[in-house]
Amino acid sequence: MKAMLFCAGIGSRLSPITDLVPKPMVDFFGCPLVDYTLSQLEGWGITELVVNLHHRPEVLRQRLESRWGNAFNLHLSEEEYLLGTGGGLKEVERLFRGLTSLVANGDIILDLSVDIEQMLEMHYKNCAAATLLLTESKTDKYTPIQVDEKGRISMLGSLFGGHNPDRPRYAYCGLQILEPAIFRFIPPGKPSSVITAVVEMLRSGLSVRGFILDGYWRELGDLDGYKEAHWDVLDGKSPYRAVVEESERFAFIQDRHESFDLNDFGIAFGTGVGIEPPVALGRSCTIGKDTHVGPYAVIGESVRIGEQAEVTRSVLWRGARVPHGARLRETIIYQ
Repeated sequence: MKAMLFCAGIGSRLSPITDLVPKPMVDFFGCPLVDYTLSQLEGWGITELVVNLHHRPEVLRQRLESRWGNAFNLHLSEEEYLLGTGGGLKEVERLFRGLTSLVANGDIILDLSVDIEQMLEMHYKNCAAATLLLTESKTDKYTPIQVDEKGRISMLGSLFGGHNPDRPRYAYCGLQILEPAIFRFIPPGKPSSVITAVVEMLRSGLSVRGFILDGYWRELGDLDGYKEAHWDVLDGKSPYRAVVEESERFAFIQDRHESFDLNDFGIAFGTGVGIEPPVALGRSCTIGKDTHVGPYAVIGESVRIGEQAEVTRSVLWRGARVPHGARLRETIIYQ
């Protein structure tokens, strides 16, 4: 199966971080966000991948070609102007002609246990034109979606159907399986949305279904979601805690009473340092004397924190420098 990953967006909700790097290259525990998604696609057996580019394309191109060029038959579609998810997909229609495709957003973290084979089986069994991965949602942040008793999408926000108070509300997780019929509903040569095309498919009577995710999902498309994804790892709520631990880039301090040996990570403490868990400390970081770190702090590799500083509910990327006496709260240092 071929797949497309949407990576062309400006990432304005993550500004000012994305002024410097494209959203898929935003750091998440020492790795670009895109690496987590591509690892999952590789694990699902995807061998041919299309990625669209626009904002700071040279940064993302270099990473994709150097890290993933041997893992996938890789096609890069650089957009002169933003085409949206629909227009971006339409632009590479020739690569998907006649084939079922997997399409994913580039700013999501999905549960590692997502059963893509089961999702495909349901998709084919029901002759669906599209199958969207959904998760139950009680927030108004995302467009509400409902499905009927047979798993067909019966409501998609205000665009299709009507709300049923007796059925749960779901949010779209940024992953879907699409049949070539989708291209009939995407106008050529101009910006559009895949979700708008899905609505037109629904209105035309085609089968569009929801596959319910019983597991973890997080969108990292804005600053709050980005930080919360880090706190989920610190709390052990995210399945990516195990992935980060296996990378051996970070030491996790979970309990203020536990004893821990950070020598293996090359971490240096000054005297009087206070650590309030949960905290993740990257390899070779240095924390000056009388500094307080945590709770909820992710200190990247080779970070240097000066004396008498305070770092709380903050994310510091690899190599960041924190001056003497600084007070950081709800802060991301990305330079």
